[in-house]
Amino acid sequence: MTNPLKWITIAIDSLGSDLAAHRRWVRLLRIPSSNARHFLFPSSLAVILTGLGLAFLALGAFVWGWLAGAFSRLDAQARVILDDRDLRLARPWETPRQRLEREVEYGPECPAAPGEWGDGA
Repeated sequence: MTNPLKWITIAIDSLGSDLAAHRRWVRLLRIPSSNARHFLFPSSLAVILTGLGLAFLALGAFVWGWLAGAFSRLDAQARVILDDRDLRLARPWETPRQRLEREVEYGPECPAAPGEWGDGA
């Protein structure tokens, strides 16, 4: 199967330094030139209304989640997947201050088993 863009590549490669030919191909392929001073806006009413509808739908879902309390207690929600032991494992990269804060909050440190937290297999 041939590359559908092969003829474009061949045509552009054959331009060489011919600036007029390059401009013709740019116009033909509708490639915006680097010095173009136009902006692209959606020109269809359906596109604009669809975009606004999706934006308001997303905003409504966010407001509904906020009012329902989905964004409260984020710290607790982040720790749902962790076991009690996960929060007490020895972490070799922690500073002594971080280790002490974790011990005060979650209890005494327990040693990591081989393979946990990069402790080796």
